Amino acid sequence: AGESTEQTDVLSLIHDSWEAAGIKLFTRPSQRNVFRNRIFSGETLMSVWFGAENGLATELNSPQDFVPYTQQQLQWPKWGQFIETGGMSGEATDMGPAKRLQELYVTWRNAATRAVKKSAWDEILQINADQVFTIGLISGVLQPVVVANALHNVPEEAVYNWDPGAHFGVYLPDTFWFDKASTANANAD
Repeated sequence: AGESTEQTDVLSLIHDSWEAAGIKLFTRPSQRNVFRNRIFSGETLMSVWFGAENGLATELNSPQDFVPYTQQQLQWPKWGQFIETGGMSGEATDMGPAKRLQELYVTWRNAATRAVKKSAWDEILQINADQVFTIGLISGVLQPVVVANALHNVPEEAVYNWDPGAHFGVYLPDTFWFDKASTANANAD
């Protein structure tokens, strides 16, 4: 999407290394609605968008980013559209591993135990690793966080991501505490 140059800039950075690997990269930024309409209609070969926002994936997190179930997933919009519309539009999944992903998603959603969810999750991840439906570009980006010296029990290193825990939520911020002496000294300055 052409709202910002961030994605185009990233593609410019990887252009030469991908070309050395035999992948020619031609970028064409466009307005978001044009971008999505081209993808939804099946006119694009490859698209760039942010990936899964799940820093610490477990079997309890939905595997929806890794299975074809909605046209909003840009790696398989026609298959997702088929599911969303009950077969009225889009295309039926015609690739064995992708069909299996759909079955596993239903298994995960309907699972009565954590063990069944884990088994489905593990197979979903394995299929994605074997088939490489998406190519990840950036991961583990450092995120500096400023913390007052008087604030204690904040981890020195942590995972900063939306899911799980909405950034700091997973680190129990209700257990952070202020040192009154340090706070009083800071206020005196």
